[in-house]
Amino acid sequence: MQKDGAKEKLFAALKKLIEAKPIEQISVTELVQEAGITRQAFYLYYRDKYDLVLSAFKQLSSECAIAMQAGTTLHECLAIKFDFIRAQGRFFAEIFSPANCTASATFKSSIEQGEYDATIAFYTDFIGRITQAKLYFQLRLYCHGFASMTTDWALHGMKDSSATLAENLTAALPPLLVEAMKDRL
Repeated sequence: MQKDGAKEKLFAALKKLIEAKPIEQISVTELVQEAGITRQAFYLYYRDKYDLVLSAFKQLSSECAIAMQAGTTLHECLAIKFDFIRAQGRFFAEIFSPANCTASATFKSSIEQGEYDATIAFYTDFIGRITQAKLYFQLRLYCHGFASMTTDWALHGMKDSSATLAENLTAALPPLLVEAMKDRL
């Protein structure tokens, strides 16, 4: 953590501004004014606003992973994840949005990869050691779909409850994953 809290102030400013308008319409000038810091301080930590967004996404993903540890069953863990995403307001819907047309391909790829990596990490920890190639293949395939469904849910207003989405994603587990997690379903 920085002595002056510049990163935390920028993160709070970003979250507040995203509630009012899309990322595309937020400028670095607005971010630094809302955060009460200088442009120089902003550029000390970030290349551009998308670098800040990616940093915020990584921080929230870490916080979400910690929160999910409170669940004992897969359904509980997933419901915690979706409640966490919902509590962030428009943040996740905005960062997943394809409307961010000026965002670099690297930014978009980093967000998608980040959601996939977080999903793989969760399931790998949840299952334990994975030694079968076929199980790992099914896990990777499932996690791509999981990340896609999470993004779709966030983009379309989070209409399903967290419990319903968790139930649907649990029901979509491939057979080898069901077997590997049978004691925690």
